[in-house]
Amino acid sequence: IFPIIGIFCWRKGLKDANDELIPLQHGSIAQGEITSVEYDYSKTINGKHPLTVNFSFAVGGRAYHGNVGNIFTSINQLKQAGESVWIVYMPENPDLSSVWPPMV
Repeated sequence: IFPIIGIFCWRKGLKDANDELIPLQHGSIAQGEITSVEYDYSKTINGKHPLTVNFSFAVGGRAYHGNVGNIFTSINQLKQAGESVWIVYMPENPDLSSVWPPMV
């Protein structure tokens, strides 16, 4: 049973990574804004909670929202809500988006 569970976890992780990487490779750009920087208390890795940066941007008059997670640097000391950021998104599906340059 453990290999079956592992396959599903691996596929979910691969999909999440692709959803963030594909726009970085093939996306269009828009100017966005950080809406919040917060700790993700649902995860603990090496005793620390990662940060999640939430952002919003507009394409074709419609607002979209996204986030970049698993950030372990002190990005919250560098980035604040209301700051402008560049967003890369897939034109055919703007829900697939990420921040440029990548935050790690």
